[in-house]
Amino acid sequence: MSMEALAREAGVARSTVSKAFSGSAEISEETRARIFEIAKKHGVYDKYIRRSVEKRVIAVIAPEYQSGLYSQQLYRMNQEITARGAVMVSACDSFSMDTRLELLNYFAECVKVDGIISIPPIKLKQKYATPIVCVAENDLCDSICLTSGRAFSEAIRYLKENGHTEIALITEKLTHSWINRYLQTMREYNLPIRQEYIVETPLRFEEGGYSAMQHLIQLEKRPTAVFVVYDSMALGAMKCIYDYGFSVPEDFSVIGKDDNVINPYLNVPLSSITSYNEDLCQIAVETLFERIEMGEAVPPRKIRVSGTFIPRDSVGPAKK
Repeated sequence: MSMEALAREAGVARSTVSKAFSGSAEISEETRARIFEIAKKHGVYDKYIRRSVEKRVIAVIAPEYQSGLYSQQLYRMNQEITARGAVMVSACDSFSMDTRLELLNYFAECVKVDGIISIPPIKLKQKYATPIVCVAENDLCDSICLTSGRAFSEAIRYLKENGHTEIALITEKLTHSWINRYLQTMREYNLPIRQEYIVETPLRFEEGGYSAMQHLIQLEKRPTAVFVVYDSMALGAMKCIYDYGFSVPEDFSVIGKDDNVINPYLNVPLSSITSYNEDLCQIAVETLFERIEMGEAVPPRKIRVSGTFIPRDSVGPAKK
């Protein structure tokens, strides 16, 4: 039964039927009830009520929920998606590429969502009809690429300008790639590289930062500055420094990454490399909705967002 036929039987205009199913306050409850009763009698109530509340569904794949960075990104993407009248669903791949591809296939082929955003890099094996945006470089879909190399170089230069030459790196198994970046930048500024200053801990988050800092504090020749690959690990490193009777930045200068929202409000505000979470998420969602509207009219786009070093009180002059 068409909406026009339903309107004729109810003795109302077609627009009145549409308003009844959309929940409009412009019509009386008596009229709405009469339209719904006729629609149910002809078996079309479910069809029209579903159409009136139908929303686009956007799936977001994250590597984990525990990290402050990814939880902030999911929060911000949900804001952007719901502001466009759509619904966000999310899933976690636990840093597994196989799981990531399974989730991608599930959302694209089984659930048939309207669009997908993958926060971690994804090795697409095929093109999908479902629009996809990857928050990492990708040749088969739109990609938002965050580059932090220049910001890291700025951070190391800032440490050197403050008299620091003994600079350590704290990383963990999932951020192993930072070791090469650290080595390259230290050479760039003619700074000494000490193998014992490169600490890759099997632990993560605050616990990992604390454990790695313990190693550095117990060295006969300690570093004067530490770069930590993300902020929650940096907080653990700072806690360790305080627990051992030292202070930041008088004894150790500390720099983190991702610029957690709490960084400016710490007792010693943490210097960090910002990932521009809000901008990154807004661009990713805007790009996806543009792709939904355009289809394959234009080839995949690559949009680059550069990180920036934000100096705060956790960096001071090197201790003599």
